[in-house]
Amino acid sequence: MPGSPRRLQWQRLDEALPSLPDPQDEADVVWQHLRAEFAWYHRAATRTRLGYQGLKTVSITVAAAVPVLAAVAAPPAWTASFAAVVVVLEGVQQLFQLHTNYLSYRGSAEAIRQLAYQYAGRVGPYRDAGTRRDALAADLHAVISDEGARWSSTMRKAPGPAPSPGTGG
Repeated sequence: MPGSPRRLQWQRLDEALPSLPDPQDEADVVWQHLRAEFAWYHRAATRTRLGYQGLKTVSITVAAAVPVLAAVAAPPAWTASFAAVVVVLEGVQQLFQLHTNYLSYRGSAEAIRQLAYQYAGRVGPYRDAGTRRDALAADLHAVISDEGARWSSTMRKAPGPAPSPGTGG
């Protein structure tokens, strides 16, 4: 139910990172970097998800109108225009790889959130007070580097021009 206390708790959790037991750690540059990266990936995931869902909703709706226009003998220019809108919307989605980027950004945000909870709980590689900060910095760097590599790979795989018929490609 919208507005219920339970729903509001989940909305707050969506952007939440744990508080650190030692308030002085909150000001640490590595922790602040983690918080900034999480916020960026969280916003980017939300933005690409909404873009993808919006484009798909409009595309499906317009595509559904094409056979209706044909059935009611609408002017051919209308039917063709609606079909062209679907092609453009699908092309934009493919060009910007919104769905793929949403999944990647959400995965990175959640990986960073897991690092934050492990660090705050002083578990896993963050048990030892002498090495935990360096371990967090290295793990955060790995998540960000992996995301950058995935993004580059996705953009390189973005569809290009279709091969010409009969070229075997």
